[in-house]
Amino acid sequence: MAATSSSPAPFIDWSLLGHVVVYSVVIGVGLVVAFSFGLAALSLARGTGRSALVRVTGSIVSVVMVAAIASALVWGLMLIVKK
Repeated sequence: MAATSSSPAPFIDWSLLGHVVVYSVVIGVGLVVAFSFGLAALSLARGTGRSALVRVTGSIVSVVMVAAIASALVWGLMLIVKK
């Protein structure tokens, strides 16, 4: 019987781990930026002495940012629960 000289599979898939790290950083920074835009838009919407258009636009942007953050959190929880 001849012995094969194949090396065993690596314990850690470094390429996959690198992808996980990059995606985590991008999504984490994206959520923080979305939250910051939402707070800035909310401060525009609640400000006194601003035009109605600025207040309505600020309200819409803050609602969209909250929806984006909530959908990202639900998507992440679905990924975790599905496994």
